[in-house]
Amino acid sequence: MGTPAGARLTYREYEALPEPDDGSRCELVDGQVVVTPPPDDPHQQALRELTIELGLWARAHAAEVLPGPGLLVAEDSELIPDLIVVLADHLDEAGRRAKTRADLVVEISSPSTRRRDLGRKRELYQAAGIPEYWFVDRERGEVLVHRRKEGGYAPAVRLTRGTSVTSPLLPGFTLPVDRLF
Repeated sequence: MGTPAGARLTYREYEALPEPDDGSRCELVDGQVVVTPPPDDPHQQALRELTIELGLWARAHAAEVLPGPGLLVAEDSELIPDLIVVLADHLDEAGRRAKTRADLVVEISSPSTRRRDLGRKRELYQAAGIPEYWFVDRERGEVLVHRRKEGGYAPAVRLTRGTSVTSPLLPGFTLPVDRLF
């Protein structure tokens, strides 16, 4: 599935396209359909750890953790982050194909998506007002945490092995970085 050269789709046009049947993931980025291959096992293992730990926290705090949802961040951009967290105050979109709100977005690096995850997708999350964006960098064994400040994201906090991921958005949540690699 691709977009003809130069053609730009809106979310409504994109939503009408058929889903791929080969396990690949499609996103709408700046009006262009972007197809990525299915994630590998190390990617899925990191996602499993995050889903379990954030899910336990969410259960205790009436929040929601969703792996791989559509997240509509602009009229021409529906991204598919690896994981989102929606805090209790923002749980108002049950049943929608694409969410329009997330409090935390997580992307796990893959060779085919790394540049886009740290580039345009980060910019789109920032422009959409997502308070926090975590990039799990499998190649470097670290987590980059981007937190919103006035005007955009502050410089990333780099968390390496031997440290833990915490967040002011998630009181009491702690995840050792080593568990993700």
